Amino acid sequence: MTLSPFSYPFLDWLRAQILQYATPEISAENLFDTRTLDILERIRKSLAGSLGYCAVLDLPQAESVEEKEDTWALLHRISVTLTILRGPLCKTDTTAIAETLYRYFLTRHFQATPGLFAPDVYCGPFRAEMDAAGNTHHYFTISASTDITL
Repeated sequence: MTLSPFSYPFLDWLRAQILQYATPEISAENLFDTRTLDILERIRKSLAGSLGYCAVLDLPQAESVEEKEDTWALLHRISVTLTILRGPLCKTDTTAIAETLYRYFLTRHFQATPGLFAPDVYCGPFRAEMDAAGNTHHYFTISASTDITL
């Protein structure tokens, strides 16, 4: 058996889209995804660093978009939450970064991408919170459909 995650193509595509569209505000140095083993340490260093903010692509989630009774339901919606984290001393307006990325994914019609069933992506609601340490979190979920057939 060959191990082959079906969510990685979407996660890789999201990462590439963000790096292409949001540079220089979001770059390879401050965009993390949960495949990185030391992600918590990287986030901590990024919030304490010169920029004071970072972006995180969360663990992918998957659910069938076909009838629940269908045991061969292979069309799935893959969802990833994008969070922009800002430390309490950060001077950058991360609300603008997060809202711009939200609008980008919500309003675009993307080209068909290998590994994705549909070129369109869907966004969940945009949310913002502040934690007890004074860190701001702006986040939303980005989803697309894919056929998980081997």
